[in-house]
Order: sequence, then C-alpha cells, then structure tokens
Amino acid sequence: EGGIIRITVTKEDNVLVFTVFNNGEPINEEACDRINSLAGLPLNQMKETFQNNKNGYGIVNIITRLRLMYDEKIVFQVKSEQDGTMFTVKVPERPDEQQDKPKNS
Repeated sequence: EGGIIRITVTKEDNVLVFTVFNNGEPINEEACDRINSLAGLPLNQMKETFQNNKNGYGIVNIITRLRLMYDEKIVFQVKSEQDGTMFTVKVPERPDEQQDKPKNS
C-alpha cells in the first residue's frame, strides 16, 4: 500500500524510451544481471535463463514480443536503485508512427 509506479515516455531522435520506476522493494542484483543478459540471447534460449519458472516469465514474454516486432533493435535494461527498481525499454519509432513524415497530397 502506498507504492508508486511512475511511467514516462520520451523520444530521443527516432527512438521511443519507456521508463517504468517502482518504489517497492528493489530487485536483487542477481536478477538484474540475469534480466540484462537476455539482450544477447536468441529467443529460444531466453526461457532457460529462469530455471524455476516462478520468476522472469513476464520479462521474457515482453522481450520476446518486442524482438519479434522490432528485431534486435530494442534495448531493455533493469537497474536496482536504493529506493526501487527502474526498467528502461528503447524501441525504434516505426515509420508509420513518425509525426514529421510528409503527407502525400
């Protein structure tokens, strides 16, 4: 009770940056390392990172879906902070989402 989840979305060049901060108990460093190591793994090996099937299912599912949509162009990082956990996801802006795109007349 009384927790905070802060979600921000910013744009850096043609990359959308989604940041989610949760001020609950910070994730442990081992879990951070395990999640951050998923970036370099093939999709079929990601599920093997979390052997007990109790943890990591949601993270693996999110990364799998993002990689299927954006190939290897996504960045996913989790960082444990003193007052919570910060998740950052960077995805390229899709051409049909670019507002600066010239419209056909």
